[in-house]
Amino acid sequence: LRFSAISMPFMAISSTVGGIMRAVGEVRLPMFGGLASNLVNVGVTAAAIYALDMGVAGAGVGMLASRAVPAAILLLLLQRGHGPLSHLRLGPRVSMAAMRPVLRIAVPAGVDSLIFNGCKLLVQVFMANMGTDTLAANAVLSNVSAFVTLPGVAMGVLAVSLSGYSYGSGDRAGARETALKLTLLGCLLNLAAAAVMFALLNPVITIFSPTDAAYKMIYNCMLMFVVVCPPLWSFAFVLPSSLRAMDMARYTMIVSAGSMVLLRLFCAWVLGVYLGYGLYGIWIAMFLDWVGRGVFFMLPMLRKKAGGARFSPGA
Repeated sequence: LRFSAISMPFMAISSTVGGIMRAVGEVRLPMFGGLASNLVNVGVTAAAIYALDMGVAGAGVGMLASRAVPAAILLLLLQRGHGPLSHLRLGPRVSMAAMRPVLRIAVPAGVDSLIFNGCKLLVQVFMANMGTDTLAANAVLSNVSAFVTLPGVAMGVLAVSLSGYSYGSGDRAGARETALKLTLLGCLLNLAAAAVMFALLNPVITIFSPTDAAYKMIYNCMLMFVVVCPPLWSFAFVLPSSLRAMDMARYTMIVSAGSMVLLRLFCAWVLGVYLGYGLYGIWIAMFLDWVGRGVFFMLPMLRKKAGGARFSPGA
């Protein structure tokens, strides 16, 4: 936790500078920054754990280094100027006129993230009384399922730049079209990743050496995940990235918070704890959360298609 807290400013720098670079068309440098981050993470973590015998703290050192190194590289490139960034320079003064529209998007997005992670923490509390097999299974599931959603996450990052570019230039119809195309592309790519994961499910789970009880939970939950994820996940998480870029951050925050509390958190307690379905109930509640998000995130798109000339941020 200490190393994670120290690394947060570096992660913020990498995310912000990477977003600036993508917005001006320089997409390769953030990619190389991510590659450098992973290489540093593996190298430093291995050295800290095996050579210096630091144990879990070694993983923390590796994480800190993996966030500090790309942050320093990207910040240096931004300061010196590179390609489309050659005319940009960092200065000591902050323009509030420029910051207001940024904060109008950033603050709701931050509150959204806070509520999302807070509810996930409470769901972890529910699982604390379900036994070590359940906790271990959920930890493995979180890692394995992340590979399935990885293409969708990439589409979400891309959606901010592309939808925001169209919306900022006044092309409302183009922004909407871009949002829908990226969402559907995320569905297709997640489907491909889900198919690969389904084919490799047994060997992937075996890598973690779970107990028989944990293996059964992991296998059954992943079977549900590879079926449910492709048609639902992108509408729940890629589409809101576009909506935030189209000045609807407040709407996405309200939908996300309501769905997280009412569907994921409450249904996780009802299905997982009260009705006794355990980990299966908690993951079903997560799927219900995706459905709720997707339905309400599609409403502004459908209203626009039905007959408004422009988006209404307060929709």
